[in-house]
Amino acid sequence: HRIARRTHAAVERADERLNMRVERLAQVVPATIVREAQQLAQTESQIMATATSAVQRSSDRLDIRAARVAALDPAVQLARGWSITRRADGKLIRSTAKVSEGDVLTTSLIDGTITSTATQTSSTPLPNDNDSPTPKD
Repeated sequence: HRIARRTHAAVERADERLNMRVERLAQVVPATIVREAQQLAQTESQIMATATSAVQRSSDRLDIRAARVAALDPAVQLARGWSITRRADGKLIRSTAKVSEGDVLTTSLIDGTITSTATQTSSTPLPNDNDSPTPKD
């Protein structure tokens, strides 16, 4: 009987320890789950903020590039009062050296085109910084 009693007492103590551990685990696990869920939510929030910021920066860069492209649009230059002149073959004229007397020219303006014939050319160099007057002391 003594062995049976001791065995039974040992089993009961082990059962009590097991029950205590189960209760402690039941208290710890929900707290751990809550803590991990909060950390997950915080990480998700940080990822969303980072992604939103990256998308906004990309959108801003795209807007800047679109504005640059729009500024280069020939229609914008025409609206500013500039004109675009082409030879009869459609090539742009960038220099008076490329035009000869009698060449047919087409000049584009904001509201249409003008066709003309070159009767004379003259070259006038554009002013540069070296030609600018300097202030006197």
